[in-house]
Amino acid sequence: MTGSWVEEIVCQDSFVEPIFHGHHDFSHSAIDSIADMFSPPTQLLIEARQMRLYKVLQRVTKQHPIDDIIELTTTPDESTKISLYRLLQCLVRQPWILSEAIGSSRLIAFLLDRTNDLSMIAAEARFEIIQTILASTINVPAPLAEQLDIYLKQGAQFTPRTMHVASQRYM
Repeated sequence: MTGSWVEEIVCQDSFVEPIFHGHHDFSHSAIDSIADMFSPPTQLLIEARQMRLYKVLQRVTKQHPIDDIIELTTTPDESTKISLYRLLQCLVRQPWILSEAIGSSRLIAFLLDRTNDLSMIAAEARFEIIQTILASTINVPAPLAEQLDIYLKQGAQFTPRTMHVASQRYM
């Protein structure tokens, strides 16, 4: 996953914090103000992508924002899917969100489950999110840190199929 326009938008505290606390404003004025940050040559493409992302993010609730974002990653639109994974990565970069996210068994199960989305985008995104969690200054409980470390050692492309093939070699 590359940063590109997603990094410019979703990793800003002014974007992340309101989403997490349910105070988001997905009006056209909010989209216009973000679009103003970009140069004209790519503005139309950026605005189209932003509009898709904002429409999807309107379904994020105040009660369970991370769970809602996880659900939304099932979108077939790859650009939006990348944006949502990037948003999750940006959220876990925030220490105050990461503390809550570590306690979210739903997020951890989602990240460690290699069967829920076998796309390259999802595999690389989950890998990067786990790297972000382990690189943070938040103290990750030892059992969880061990699980996440094993995931990273296996690599982003490791799937249940490769696990099965590898186990057959050693029988």
